[in-house]
Amino acid sequence: MAAGRRPAPARRRARPRDRPRRALGHAFVDGHVVMRSGSVLRSRDAVAAGHVIGWNQRATWFQRRAGLVALAATTAGGKGQVHVPDVPVDAAIALAEAATPGLVGQFLESR
Repeated sequence: MAAGRRPAPARRRARPRDRPRRALGHAFVDGHVVMRSGSVLRSRDAVAAGHVIGWNQRATWFQRRAGLVALAATTAGGKGQVHVPDVPVDAAIALAEAATPGLVGQFLESR
């Protein structure tokens, strides 16, 4: 090192802006409904599709304006419900139909 020169500061790894979003999500994988939520306290719940006996979709005024719903898969055992907050309406319906074909579709209006 040459006299009078300071070492270059170590580069910090860039953190992607969407990092909190990667902790959120839902999927229907191998016969299981998987729901992830939380940015600080993360949780992942999975339930077999055959154990889902119903679906609840709720939306606050703010969620309706943003086109989102809070989705919950109702089960007979365990916690009773598996929640995922802030899901786009179309994605919530698609997840429910994939996991339990015909259960939600019978209540949808054709547009």
